[in-house]
Amino acid sequence: ERWVGLEVESPTPAALNDQQSTIEQEQQVFAARHQEFLALYPGETIAIHTGKVIDHDVDRVALSRRIRGQYGNQPIFMAPVLPEPIQTMQTRSPHLTDELP
Repeated sequence: ERWVGLEVESPTPAALNDQQSTIEQEQQVFAARHQEFLALYPGETIAIHTGKVIDHDVDRVALSRRIRGQYGNQPIFMAPVLPEPIQTMQTRSPHLTDELP
């Protein structure tokens, strides 16, 4: 078998900061307009870019595919429109230690 090497460009720290800042701004739009979005898109996932809803769907995977197809890797905020604007997720994970049994 022969493997073909792919070169992938990693974003610079400055680019990552810009993307994070953009997502945070879109998240603020989501929080500020949550009641409006709940009336228009209950139970759907919405995609926000430059402060505007650019697409929505009940199928988050289908929405994500459309958004990535159209916008590539641009930072797009996507969130489900549920009664509570901020969702809390709890995850459980094993705690690893250096101790042996």
